[in-house]
Amino acid sequence: MNDDLLRRAKVLYGRLAGAVAENDSAEIAAVESLFRARDEQIAKWGDRDKGKHPIVWMALLFEEIGECSRAWLARDGDQLRGEVAQVTALGLAWLAALIVEGE
Repeated sequence: MNDDLLRRAKVLYGRLAGAVAENDSAEIAAVESLFRARDEQIAKWGDRDKGKHPIVWMALLFEEIGECSRAWLARDGDQLRGEVAQVTALGLAWLAALIVEGE
């Protein structure tokens, strides 16, 4: 993700949440992780989100949630954080697709 897009995302997130203090490094890091995960998904799979059937979205989310479960069971905090970012990024993609599709 380019730095300008990340900066704009942080500003937008701050406006929407209203509760993010500039020194709240954990929330800023979480938002950065979310956008980094989304960039990775687009790089790997392309931006083919429009027109997916809800069953496909749910299957993808369940698969990612399963990976979260595995990371949690393994007590792998780094992996768990990454998987939670993937779930969140996938949810963001689905929400954006729904908005585009007008549902």
